[in-house]
Amino acid sequence: MTESEFKRLAAEAAKSKALTLFLGTHAKQRMIERDITITQIKRVLVKGRITEGPYETPSGDWKGNFRATDAGQDIEVVVALKITNGVRAFIITC
Repeated sequence: MTESEFKRLAAEAAKSKALTLFLGTHAKQRMIERDITITQIKRVLVKGRITEGPYETPSGDWKGNFRATDAGQDIEVVVALKITNGVRAFIITC
């Protein structure tokens, strides 16, 4: 997968009205610790730049890191995209 395809798919998942964005327990804990909202995470996925990846994981997902400044915070989001019958984005950490 190219970087531009990965970016487009992550942005689509962040903008979607359907349930396509999932937060793991670790990500939820980091959001609380770092005072980061789901809205900020979505904006990072839409407007951020890729700092690592994308690369395919052993399970067949595509993983990468996005970084952007939002509401005065420098935020990095690690996301895994699962592409089966649409795209689902799993936020690993932030």
